[in-house]
Amino acid sequence: MPAPKVLKDEWRGVVIIAAALLVLSFIPTLWGFITTPQDHTYMWISKEVMDANNHLNLMLQAKDGYLLQRNGFTSEAMSRLFFNPYVLVIGWLSAISSVPIIAFYHLFRIVFGGGFLAMLYLFIAYLVPNKHERLTAFLIASAGAGFGFFFEVVRITTGFMFVSPDLWVTDLIPFTYLRMPHFALAALLMVSVLYLFLRGLRDGWRYAVGAGILCFLLATVHLFEVITIYLLMGVYVLVMFFHEKRFSFQPILKTAFIVIISIPAMLYNYSVFILDPVYAKWTELNVTVSPNIINYIFGLGFIFFFALYYVYIETGRRKLTKDDVFLLAWIIISVLLMYSPLATQRRFVFGVMVPYAILAALGIIRYFIPTMTDKLKPLHVEHFKLFLLAVFVLLIAGTNILSVAGDVATIHPLLYSAENEYVNDVYLTDDEISALDWLAQNTGDDDTVMSGLRIGNYIPRVAGNRVLLGHWAQTIDFVDRRAEVASFYANPTSLNAKGLIGKFGINYIYAGSEEQALAGGNLSFGAGYEMVYTAGNITLYKVGGIA
Repeated sequence: MPAPKVLKDEWRGVVIIAAALLVLSFIPTLWGFITTPQDHTYMWISKEVMDANNHLNLMLQAKDGYLLQRNGFTSEAMSRLFFNPYVLVIGWLSAISSVPIIAFYHLFRIVFGGGFLAMLYLFIAYLVPNKHERLTAFLIASAGAGFGFFFEVVRITTGFMFVSPDLWVTDLIPFTYLRMPHFALAALLMVSVLYLFLRGLRDGWRYAVGAGILCFLLATVHLFEVITIYLLMGVYVLVMFFHEKRFSFQPILKTAFIVIISIPAMLYNYSVFILDPVYAKWTELNVTVSPNIINYIFGLGFIFFFALYYVYIETGRRKLTKDDVFLLAWIIISVLLMYSPLATQRRFVFGVMVPYAILAALGIIRYFIPTMTDKLKPLHVEHFKLFLLAVFVLLIAGTNILSVAGDVATIHPLLYSAENEYVNDVYLTDDEISALDWLAQNTGDDDTVMSGLRIGNYIPRVAGNRVLLGHWAQTIDFVDRRAEVASFYANPTSLNAKGLIGKFGINYIYAGSEEQALAGGNLSFGAGYEMVYTAGNITLYKVGGIA
């Protein structure tokens, strides 16, 4: 099958759509800056703050010269074993240029996001020859979501609450990939690998080589997609043997080559997260269970039903093509992995919107719209087609628009008063920034700091220290650690509190507004706690002679 011929006017439309989506994804980020309250510092993350701070901490470690990184959000003695080229590149660029890490973080949102959208269109164009079908599939895949918008309207008007997965399962909706550079990069690599795999089967070995190299990179960035790719490649090659009723070694050799090139990265990750006892414990606790299948159907919404409509018609006519089979295999494998015994079930939904979107677009353009317009006068047909398509795009994009609007609303400065500022995770007060700067300049990255959860999520990112409590997934035994931190601040001079200091090797204690709240507003420290920094309502203590 020859390379897709994408005309200039097609690329013009793709660029306009991609630019609009990237701008939309940056609105909450920019709004957070515009509405920064007085005496606060905007931290330039408006969504998934905890996870973003985890990646920013890894980048800080790379900037500090570490080729391998470690989890900074838990007190356990974890070796530096993480290897992630994306993290290294951003850390090194920041070190070389003295430009803040966060600037490169957002720059690569644009680079990877734009690259993903361009590669997505190229992938779609390879499978879909008709320009109108391509653009429709691209719009659905890049801007589409499910029934979350409708359920939110129902909640507001009736009080009935159902949180559709397209509102909270970030792996499901490609638009959300544009909010996080590692997701955008993973999506770019996943689509590129599958595109090159198909080209390699049909056009030559150089594509298989490229697929293998990119699959290796993907395994170092977001390995869950590699499992999906391995299974999809194997199943598709087998199905093609039966479909074409002939056997060939070339597809097997090319598929095996892609696996062989990329498998070292997978084996390295296995040795780290399964064989290393500390990382294995962290992996065991990192559970992301899938919601039930009905919930996922709601999360896909109209896209699911139009894809099903197309498959139903084509199956009845026995007209499913090899490309249709590839897309169906992708969906089926993803669903099986989403409900497999693996603890990270929900991760395997990543990317599945792409095959659903392509099949849905074919159902809409080839069957639904012609059915709806077959009795109209020719003069009115084209206008009505455009109207139907515009309505459909608005319906499927509603959740993403709502998500952006919701993010803007929740970072409005009026929501953060002095009484509850400890719940604000978008801004830090200037005093908090000064305290974290002191930690960065006067302590080491092996020092462990105890604090409440909110500031504990920022300490590794800004100061580079380890923390006892800082992330719902990265902190080992998170529920227990949170309870122990609360008990410590309730009475720091008790024998139990001093026992926690020794148990977890705490070097510094952070005392701010959240920690005062944990103490009921009466936080005090006795002998063994040396005050080393104070400014405003923030105090830092060095621990000595307690354990």
